[in-house]
Amino acid sequence: MTDAVFLIPTLRLADAQADTDAPVWVYLFTWRTRVFGGLLGATHALELPFVWDEIDNPLWETFVGVAAPRSLVTTMQDAWIAFATTGDPTTSDLAWPRYDTSTRPTMRLDGENCVVNDPSRAIREVWYHASQPTSTPTENGDPTPRPSLTPPDESARLQRTPTVDGG
Repeated sequence: MTDAVFLIPTLRLADAQADTDAPVWVYLFTWRTRVFGGLLGATHALELPFVWDEIDNPLWETFVGVAAPRSLVTTMQDAWIAFATTGDPTTSDLAWPRYDTSTRPTMRLDGENCVVNDPSRAIREVWYHASQPTSTPTENGDPTPRPSLTPPDESARLQRTPTVDGG
C-alpha cells in the first residue's frame, strides 16, 4: 500500500517536475524505529517528530522510542530550514543534489544520511511498467495486447470479490 499511495506518486511527481528543469529534491526516510519489536520499521510519517523536534514528546515516543537519534533531528531541521529560506536543502553538513531522471539521486535519511541513486529502482520499474497502457501499437498501428500482470485464476477471483459498497 505504501508504494501505491506514497512512493510511486511521489516519484512520478518528482520525475515530472525534474523533466521541466524545476529544482526538485527527493528524500527517503529509512531510520527504523525499534518500538513494537521493530514491526513498524521506517513507517509512513515517522520522520515528522524529527522534522519538528518532537522525539522527546511522550506522544511521539510511542513511535520513535526513547533512544531516537538527536543528530537526525538536527540534520533534518537544518535541511528543512535551508530549503524554506533558500529553496535548496543543502547545508554545510549535508550535500543534497537536485533530483534528475537519469540518476534519481535521493537523500537517504537514517542517521548515516547519504545520497543513493535510484534506491527504489526495482519497485519503481514494476509500477511504471504495470501502469503502461494494456496494448502497444504494432508497426501498422494495430494494437497488440500485452500479457496481463494478473494470473488468470487470480483475475477470475478478483472479478467475483464484492466491493465495499456491495457491488
